[in-house]
Amino acid sequence: MGVSYLHIVLAVALVCTVVAPSIADPAGCLSPEEEQLLLLVNAHRVDNGYSEVPTSLTLTLVGQWHAMSSAYAIEEGEWGSNPDCDLLWTWYDMPDAPFIPCCYYTDFSNPECTWHKPAEITPALHCNGKFSMSKLLR
Repeated sequence: MGVSYLHIVLAVALVCTVVAPSIADPAGCLSPEEEQLLLLVNAHRVDNGYSEVPTSLTLTLVGQWHAMSSAYAIEEGEWGSNPDCDLLWTWYDMPDAPFIPCCYYTDFSNPECTWHKPAEITPALHCNGKFSMSKLLR
């Protein structure tokens, strides 16, 4: 299955779902925009014969921090500054971030860049799984 327009829209929506009050301290609660995004992702999954993704504190916090990382990189002029790094999947350096920044290569040769983020951000909640937006969309 190739990447569809809906996949791209949902991926961009995930990155762009930045709620200003959560920038200082992501609380892990879903904002109305995040609830809508989860409804859209789950509708897409059901339409394609997959089960819904349950609300998850780990996935919520990881998504919030990833969106904040991208927003910070855009504000600082770093977003897209390295052509070897994929724009949507790279984790940018930002003050007080609870994760290790990493360049997710455009050839997708280092998926561990994203795989370790749930454990880095929510070590007490993480259950040793690997989360991927592409898996969520399937």
